[in-house]
Amino acid sequence: MISKVKNVQGNGDWESKYGKMYSFEYEFEDGTVLKANHKTSDGAFSIGEEVEYTVTKENEYGKMGKVSKPQEGGYQNNGGGSRSGDTQDQIMRQTCLKAASEFYAQSNTSENDVVMTAARWFEWVKSGEMKLKQ
Repeated sequence: MISKVKNVQGNGDWESKYGKMYSFEYEFEDGTVLKANHKTSDGAFSIGEEVEYTVTKENEYGKMGKVSKPQEGGYQNNGGGSRSGDTQDQIMRQTCLKAASEFYAQSNTSENDVVMTAARWFEWVKSGEMKLKQ
């Protein structure tokens, strides 16, 4: 998920097999509270900074995970951290076309058959319903 840091505070330090680790508790604008560790005491992200976080564990003590800078070239933040429907559809179409091309790579199949197969696979991924070839 991508969100802005609303609050951050130090939560102590501890020794790991990789050396001293520094714990921080983050509160994000989306309401998530997460504990994360950094290798340096000044490794915490600042209030207002946009970060990407992943919850890796959750128990009775709260959520733990990883906090990092957003990945370059990753998905665009449109408030919820998810891709738009058009972008997601384009990615699925590209994936289906690539899979159909690989499926037919060793046969003497027409380009039209490859594209039609990709279109059927896309519709199945999108709707969950497979339209059988007539």
